Amino acid sequence: MFSMSFFEKKIPPPLHRLLHKAILEFHHQLPQGVADLQINPNVPPSVFKADIIPRSAKAARITVRAEDGDLEAMVAFGKECQADARYYYGPNAEQAFKAEVMTLCWAISKSHWQEKIVRCGNRILRSIAILPPPIGKVQIVGWRPFSFAFLRKKTEEVINWEPYV
Repeated sequence: MFSMSFFEKKIPPPLHRLLHKAILEFHHQLPQGVADLQINPNVPPSVFKADIIPRSAKAARITVRAEDGDLEAMVAFGKECQADARYYYGPNAEQAFKAEVMTLCWAISKSHWQEKIVRCGNRILRSIAILPPPIGKVQIVGWRPFSFAFLRKKTEEVINWEPYV
C-alpha cells in the first residue's frame, strides 16, 4: 500500500554549509571594496553566522544565520527586517536554496528600498520592508501581549536605504 520511502525520515541538509558557500559567492561577486564580510567565529561549528557590512552608512547591513538541522536560513537586513530562505527537498534543492539566498541579498544590495518601523514605546509592533520584485513586501509583526498599549502613542520611522554601489 505505502512504499517505505513514504515513512522514511528525510535527513536535513547541512544548511549552515550551504549558506556559507552562498554568502562567500555573493561577497565575491560584489565590486571590490563595496562591503566587508565578517564571519562570526564565536559560534558552535554547527552554526554559520555572518555580516555583510557596506562601506556606505546609507546602505543596509545584511546578517545571515543558519544552523545544522534547520530548513530555513535567516536573512536580516536594514534596521529591523528579516526574511527566511527556505530549503525545499527535491531535484536541484541546493541550487534553489542558494538562488533564494542570492536573490534576497542582491535585492537588498542593488536597489533603493524603504523600511517602515511602527513602535509603541520601545516595543516594535510592525516592520515592513518594500523591496523590488521578485521579493516585494516583507513584513514582521511584533509580539503584542494584551495590555493598554493601544492607548499609548505609536511612532513611525521610515528609512530609505540606498544600494551598495
